[in-house]
Amino acid sequence: MKNLAKVLTLILAVSFIATGCNLLNKEESVSTETQVVNADTVLDQQIYQRALGSKDAKACSTIKDEVVKTECSDTVEALVLIEKAVAKIDDDFCGDIKLERYEDECEASIAAILDQQKAVEKQAALTAKQEEDRLAIEEEAIKKEDYTICNKITDGNQKASCKFNVITGLVVSSKNSEECENIGNINLIRECQQTIESQIL
Repeated sequence: MKNLAKVLTLILAVSFIATGCNLLNKEESVSTETQVVNADTVLDQQIYQRALGSKDAKACSTIKDEVVKTECSDTVEALVLIEKAVAKIDDDFCGDIKLERYEDECEASIAAILDQQKAVEKQAALTAKQEEDRLAIEEEAIKKEDYTICNKITDGNQKASCKFNVITGLVVSSKNSEECENIGNINLIRECQQTIESQIL
């Protein structure tokens, strides 16, 4: 009986040691596997970033993780399409983007560009209309020989320029430089007076 007890104890001890070794081997195996997965993940991320930086979707094909590979490819394609859409100011490119957030961003970018263009065109039209109105007022003032008509012009410099043109014409014919004072701009008054002086000489 004592021998049987010793044998059983020995079997249990060997069994326990063997189990411990197996568990140790499994842990080492899992640990090595985890390191490989982590290394792959790091490399996948590096490739992803390189692909984004170069906007080269082909670079994504070397990524191991299929989800990351697809996301990489879709993101790079989205960036390229946004670039094309902005360059051509055409939101048709946005419809080909697979990622909703990037599609929304693409459409928002085009809308902002179009709004800016409309604002510039509106300002240009307004400036052209103001110039047309100013020329019409000046033409009327010169025709009627009435510099007070120039007061309809809102811009101070343009108003003074209008008065200069009208008054200079008047003082040249009358040879009276006193009217120059009504221009209201020191430099233009002086220029008006010099014009008269040169005419008299």
